[in-house]
Amino acid sequence: MAVTAAKSVMAFRVLTMAVDLCRLTTRTMNVNAGHERTSKARIIHQIQLIRGITHETLIRGITRLEASPESNGEDVIRFGRVAFKSG
Repeated sequence: MAVTAAKSVMAFRVLTMAVDLCRLTTRTMNVNAGHERTSKARIIHQIQLIRGITHETLIRGITRLEASPESNGEDVIRFGRVAFKSG
């Protein structure tokens, strides 16, 4: 039971960080561009650490931060089949 609860908390943390990462784009706040890059790097690093210790079937892993043709230049994070866009 405790393991299931821990997995749920971990998945929620990853989802929260992914949404935060999607909101941080260098195109939206030029004044704080350096801070945004630092925040992106920190969040990506945390997600990679969690991904390394979380079973893949739990969240199907974050595939990668990517620019896809349908994103119109926005950042996209994919969780399996679900994609989150910034902007």
